[in-house]
Amino acid sequence: MGCAINSGRARQCHDAIGGIKEVLIGTFSTFEGAVTFTEDSDSHLVATLPAATIYRFSLDGSAGHGSFTENITRSLENGTTFYEGVLEMYLPKITEADQANLRDIAPSHLALFVRLNDQDANGKDKILYVGADFGAYVNGTSVESGTNFGDRSGYNLTIRTVSRKPAYFLEAYTSEPFDNYTDIQVDPTYS
Repeated sequence: MGCAINSGRARQCHDAIGGIKEVLIGTFSTFEGAVTFTEDSDSHLVATLPAATIYRFSLDGSAGHGSFTENITRSLENGTTFYEGVLEMYLPKITEADQANLRDIAPSHLALFVRLNDQDANGKDKILYVGADFGAYVNGTSVESGTNFGDRSGYNLTIRTVSRKPAYFLEAYTSEPFDNYTDIQVDPTYS
């Protein structure tokens, strides 16, 4: 990894939007060492993904039900730099099925994909593969019922990643997410 600065950045239009539409989770052992990347001065992309099923958790992106933050941590004293990702999502409504699913996800080593509300120049949602080096782990969950009838009732989930490099972008899809990665099955499917 070189330490040269290869380009600057011109002032950008203010046309981006925040939030996430959905989170897709797989088993990290399926992805570890099986994902290939394209990296050069112009791109930081996932080139191929292995045959796998990833599970889709749809969020209400307009209601602030999810966020992803990636922090760069650098230590001058130790000469280290790494990236820590934090995904926070809220799943409304408390159900037995969700309770069982979250019980299985919580101790698991995860592969994590985040579909943003923000779009590329062709109107396709941007999707990130987060924690490519070491996977992702549930850092905390909580169930809240609220006090009043109008209060939030559902699950809060925090997932963390640590990686040598920042999150990778997936190549733009054609008509629905992951359709250009033919070995990936999304459950539930897009319809």
